[in-house]
Amino acid sequence: MRILNSFIKQILFFGIILLSPIFLFSQDIRIDSFQGIAVPSPTIPDACPTLTYDFGTVFTNTSLTETLTTSTATLKITVVGTNPATYYVDIPGSDVESNTSFTVTQSISMLNPGPNTVTAEVYYDSSPGSIIDSKVADINVTRAAASPLNTPGLTQTPRQQIVEILIGTATTGSSTETYSITLSGTTYTHTVTASTSRSADNIATALATLINAAAPFNASNAGAP
Repeated sequence: MRILNSFIKQILFFGIILLSPIFLFSQDIRIDSFQGIAVPSPTIPDACPTLTYDFGTVFTNTSLTETLTTSTATLKITVVGTNPATYYVDIPGSDVESNTSFTVTQSISMLNPGPNTVTAEVYYDSSPGSIIDSKVADINVTRAAASPLNTPGLTQTPRQQIVEILIGTATTGSSTETYSITLSGTTYTHTVTASTSRSADNIATALATLINAAAPFNASNAGAP
């Protein structure tokens, strides 16, 4: 009986030694949400194309006793779809007390339009092969549709344009000559013949008169420069 009791004590002692490290380091990190939307498998609102999409993940240190110390774990983000890539982030940025939530934001590329599946995995640096938690989110990248300009109460005032036209400084040459000016699709024409004055000043005045007769333009003969 004494030998049996001694054997049982040795087994118990050995079991305590094996279990003690597990108890001391028993800790868990839980993924709670992506972009403020609770897991599992949330559908993230559509994103516009960008190289710097801030992907936010909320975690909780679910341990009742242990503090999650700085940079003791890693967040692995894998994107499959039109923007394939893998990102690694050391977490947390500072010590996190037990039963406390914290947020990690990583900039990822969402430049190409189309569907994307984002998988977030978290593990301790001491055991990278053991995934503590893993969640998936879907993000669709769309190009923003052009919307018409809506400016209530805005009134447009037509612009006034000043155009200077140099006709010449002496009399015209041939017996019949035609001078035309086109404004907003309308052509104003003055024809000079041998029996009419062919000076540049008279031609300019005649064209200005034609233009002034048709609103909304205003023209004048400014004289020779």
